[in-house]
Amino acid sequence: MRRSPDGTDDERSMLGRATLVGIALLVVVSLFTMPAAGHAYLSESNPQNGAALDTAPETVELSYAGDGIELADVTVHGPDGSEISGDTTIDSDDRQLVSVPIEDVGDGMYTVQWEVLADDGHTTSGTFFFTVGEEQLDRDAVRDTYSEDDDDDGTLFESGAKGILLLALIGLVGIPITAWVAVYPVSGRITSTTIEQIDLRIIQLVAGSAVLLALGVVGLGLTRSTALGATGGPAVQQFIGTTLGTIWLGQLALTGAIVGILIAAYRNIIERRAWLAAVFFGGIAMQLTVSWSSHSATAVDRLQGTVIDFVHIFGAGLWVGGLVVLAVVVQPLVRGREPIAARESVAAIIRRYSIVALTGVTLAGITGLFLAAWHAPTAEALLGTLYGTVLTTKTGLVLFALGIGGVVRFVLLRSLDPTAQGVFGRTQPTPTVPVREDGGESTTLRRVIWGVRIELVVLIGVILLSGMLTSIPTAAVAAGDEGIPQASIETEHDGGVVELSALPADDANDRLFVHEYEPVIYEATFRDQSGEQISSDRTVRLLATHEESDTAIEIDLEETQDGTYATVQALPAHGDWDLRVSGQPEDTFVAEWFELYVIIDHPEHTHDHSHGDLTGEQTPFAGWLGLLGLVVGVIGMVAVSIETIRFGRRQH
Repeated sequence: MRRSPDGTDDERSMLGRATLVGIALLVVVSLFTMPAAGHAYLSESNPQNGAALDTAPETVELSYAGDGIELADVTVHGPDGSEISGDTTIDSDDRQLVSVPIEDVGDGMYTVQWEVLADDGHTTSGTFFFTVGEEQLDRDAVRDTYSEDDDDDGTLFESGAKGILLLALIGLVGIPITAWVAVYPVSGRITSTTIEQIDLRIIQLVAGSAVLLALGVVGLGLTRSTALGATGGPAVQQFIGTTLGTIWLGQLALTGAIVGILIAAYRNIIERRAWLAAVFFGGIAMQLTVSWSSHSATAVDRLQGTVIDFVHIFGAGLWVGGLVVLAVVVQPLVRGREPIAARESVAAIIRRYSIVALTGVTLAGITGLFLAAWHAPTAEALLGTLYGTVLTTKTGLVLFALGIGGVVRFVLLRSLDPTAQGVFGRTQPTPTVPVREDGGESTTLRRVIWGVRIELVVLIGVILLSGMLTSIPTAAVAAGDEGIPQASIETEHDGGVVELSALPADDANDRLFVHEYEPVIYEATFRDQSGEQISSDRTVRLLATHEESDTAIEIDLEETQDGTYATVQALPAHGDWDLRVSGQPEDTFVAEWFELYVIIDHPEHTHDHSHGDLTGEQTPFAGWLGLLGLVVGVIGMVAVSIETIRFGRRQH
């Protein structure tokens, strides 16, 4: 293409291509659907949780849903508490299968503790048990296994490393684009000395991003390598042998390459256009490695999750990375220059940056809403979890930053450039506060600079919160994690109340519901008429009868430290059972009946009570979020088009 004398043809062409790329990405993103998938949580085990066996198995096998397993640590303890397991093995053909050999140490309760590092870099853990022989289960030991938390809440170090890594990626992408599209095209209006100052500052900005990149990559790799408790060289060596470890080595190599490019740029070995492009594409490659192993890619869909996550970070880079350039480069443009020239240069850069920023905001907005629909598919999940609280705070800060950006673009810019159009395209000259005759900054320019800096600080906080969001369980997982269900019902008698609770169990219509063959903790409590808990003067017994199979089971309940009476029992037949609790509180014999229903377990059915997963659920709330994302996309495309048309008209 032929270049016009003032270079505006090439500049418009460049902005037009950038806008078309942004719109194309937006259209592609809007075509994605929201499928459901799992996470690296235990879905099935052999033996099953609570299984009663005649003899101990030679191997314990664990099957996980969703993500593949990178590292696993499974430990089995025998009835006497000693460790009886060998080395943990991940199936090479199916990385969702983990096994560990164990020794047969006789009858009793065997406890299995597991912890895994999944493809998305998150660790999960849990505990289950099985029994061998006829020995009575210990209530406290069973309760401990049911109360184990299997969600990784992340660590402050991991959140910080991810936040730093995201800041670096945003700088590596946004700084070169803004410098290329918004700053250097106005270089014909400024002196060579000022250009040298701008070159140096941009190199310093990108170098700062490279330092953050190195800190984030190294910190995150070390965090993941020590996730299962190992430390030092062996932990790192083991981690390098995983898929995540391979990606980490690639990230280290990319970091080294970017640092090498910057050293060459600082020494003027390569020209500006070349090193800016090299840094930009290095940042893009790094973004791809991060998005490929993101939670969205591993938990929802590898391709769709990668694209959505990538576009989200890319859009944030266009917006926030450009603000970094404006915050640092504006002052060299206004110092020591003619007032009118300084004012026009700053206004021209802001107009150009506005197109980049609007494209970035649009891309980040639509993908952010799609991500929210995946990971917070219900209002309850959004409002009732840590993930939802952080996401809501992040959204509020983003809206605040958008407000500041709007003031800079549609209010302060008109003070710098009276011919600039307002929100609705009207051109109304506005009295300006001139630049001082000594070349110093006018009040309006100071407001512009401080507005940009405040917006930047707010968005840096947003990025750090994003690092936290990627390190904690999503709202879809946390909201589904209802813990072990416990239910209780009670009956009244002349002397007070008898309460029977069961864990795990549900209740409805004064009836308990438990699973067939699952060990359940039954706990009886006696209270007098005032509600005070009282003890029994004789042995408390639980009688369970199943009329259909003519089965009767009678068990002595043991008194616990909190004054209740408990046992652990699995009922062998599905259907209606009648339970009778008998005892003698305050010299009065009591025998009260309760209704219970045992739910039949099909071979393909598993009932892991430790967690739930709502990721990608097609809920009305998720649908509204997706629709809102499309609305934001349409509005954003219109805004980018209008801003681009305005810019083109000003060049004529």
